[in-house]
Amino acid sequence: MTPPAARAGDSTVTGEPTGIWGASLVTWPGQAGPTAGCRHCGAVLGSLARGWEGIAGRVSLGPEDLGGDVRVHESLTAVAHVCPDCVTALWVDTEPAAGKSWRDFALHT
Repeated sequence: MTPPAARAGDSTVTGEPTGIWGASLVTWPGQAGPTAGCRHCGAVLGSLARGWEGIAGRVSLGPEDLGGDVRVHESLTAVAHVCPDCVTALWVDTEPAAGKSWRDFALHT
């Protein structure tokens, strides 16, 4: 697992989330912009100002993790972005094995 960048922004949040993304990521308004957290364990992951992927840990997935029916082209890699506290998967993606130079999308609250 590759740990996330240092967490910045709000270390605690209160109230109900203002957004739910997928099954595991929640967002709240924060002092430094939208703040993300893990829906599973409640960990505050940090500000979304620089992109959500930097606040998550990364786990490279191999063929045994994907199951027998899923194959990833040799020039790509499958990556799970996970909560750094409880390792709940926040998002699974495929990207170039050499890394990607773009941002797929941004989350806002």
